Amino acid sequence: CALPILLSFLIISPTVALELNGIAAYEHLRKEYYIAALYSSAPSSDADTVINSTAAQRMVIKVTTKKWSPRRWALLWQDNIAINNDLDAHPELIKPIMRFTQFPKGNLSTGDEIIIDYSPAKGTSIQINRQTIVKAKGRTLFRYLLSTWVGKLPPAKSFKQRILRTHKDETEQALTTRFANLYLPSTREKLVASWIQDEEK
Repeated sequence: CALPILLSFLIISPTVALELNGIAAYEHLRKEYYIAALYSSAPSSDADTVINSTAAQRMVIKVTTKKWSPRRWALLWQDNIAINNDLDAHPELIKPIMRFTQFPKGNLSTGDEIIIDYSPAKGTSIQINRQTIVKAKGRTLFRYLLSTWVGKLPPAKSFKQRILRTHKDETEQALTTRFANLYLPSTREKLVASWIQDEEK
């Protein structure tokens, strides 16, 4: 199948090529919210290795639900971040985490895209529909968010296993195809840009 091959590599700069570490569908209370893909410069099936890596990595989230309210977005991320990390250890992260979890000013919907990047040279950045909403020095913010996927309390055991790519099967192929076929509508990119403009007024 051509799509899994095309999605196996992601070029983020002329000198950095990331490989697909794993892909999984995120569900909460039996409702699917998004497909998650983790790209790494050195893919691994070991959670500690993935979390503690100092090399470039990227988390990509493509929304699959028709309606993801700002309240539900905030609750899901805040709960998952809190149970997988020690927030008291890094109080400087409270502000960027709150920015990330409280940014959406309206419902997210199918095709919306969230990209969380870590680069040793540039630190951590977060984009929603190609609009940068958070920048942070270093890797700690990225590690906190990655821990919600492969930390001690992931969404599900199977989700963690797939992000760590311990399963290479028909389900993985189906997820990869669905992921590739989710496109960001230009109207959604403009909408998020308008949220940022409204904040700056």
